[in-house]
Amino acid sequence: MRDILWENLTQQAKNISMPWILAGDFNDYMGPDERRSFKPFRDNRRCQKFRNNINECGLIDLGCSGPKLTWTNSNRGLANTQERLDRALVNSQWLVKNPSSSVTNLPRTTSDHSPILIRYREPPREWRKGRGVSL
Repeated sequence: MRDILWENLTQQAKNISMPWILAGDFNDYMGPDERRSFKPFRDNRRCQKFRNNINECGLIDLGCSGPKLTWTNSNRGLANTQERLDRALVNSQWLVKNPSSSVTNLPRTTSDHSPILIRYREPPREWRKGRGVSL
C-alpha cells in the first residue's frame, strides 16, 4: 500500500507546477539520527527507500524545532522507542512562495504522536480556491 501511495505521489509531482506541501505521519524515518531505541538500528534499506521517494517527488523536508522525535511506543525504560515519523515536506515552488516556512514539533499530550505546527505566510488568493488533488 505504501509503495502504491508513493508511486501516485511521484506521478502527481511530475504534473504539479504550483507550491505543494505534504505533512503528517509518514510512518517512516530517514535514518538512525531520527530514532532512539535500545534495539539496534537495522532499517537502513527502509530509510533509504523513504529518502529516495522524497527525492523522486522533488520534495524537501522543512526540518523542525522543538522535540525532534515525534512518536513513542509508550513503553518505559529500555523498551522505549522514539522516532521522527511526523514531518512537513514541500517542493521548491513552496519554498519560493513561503521562504520563512517553519515546523515546530509540540509536546505530546494524550497521543503517542507529537502534533506539528506549520507556520507560513498566508497563501495568495488564487491558492485558496480548493484545488486539491485526489489520489
